[in-house]
Amino acid sequence: MKIFEVFYYCNSQYECRQQLIWQYQAWPDEVKPPVCRKCNNCVNRIANKLKLLDGKEEIIKLLEVVEYLTERNEQICPDDIVDVFRGGKTAKIKQKNWDTLPVYPTEKRKILKTKELAQFALTDLVVRGLVQEKIILRKQFENGSLSSSIVIIGVVPGAQASANMQMWYYYVK
Repeated sequence: MKIFEVFYYCNSQYECRQQLIWQYQAWPDEVKPPVCRKCNNCVNRIANKLKLLDGKEEIIKLLEVVEYLTERNEQICPDDIVDVFRGGKTAKIKQKNWDTLPVYPTEKRKILKTKELAQFALTDLVVRGLVQEKIILRKQFENGSLSSSIVIIGVVPGAQASANMQMWYYYVK
């Protein structure tokens, strides 16, 4: 769904906006433009002196968390995935005993260490078509308003192999 690509664009903090727009509209084999160094994300990246690091190993771990939690036939939201991936100690994690799962980390993440970056990486997996999400809309009958939530459906077949063949670089402080 294109809505997740828009979400990815809006939540990017350091990726060049010109390249993100190009990525959204690019033809196959079209040459990627250079970073513009002028958009808010480029300015932030330069000002914060970030490093571009390979996050492939942690992306594979994130896929394992998605796969493990979605096998249980309950509604899993993106925050659940991120909290388990990061080794969170929330009440929900303790209540559901997710801190005893084999995918629950024993040490801090080195690349995708902030919650925001882990959320961005999860959205990256959705945009690249390796993780499936859906938006659930609910109408409140009392006042007729709508509420929505995003639910993780699971990983697509062959997601691990596909992730291993791709580049997963993220800007890290």
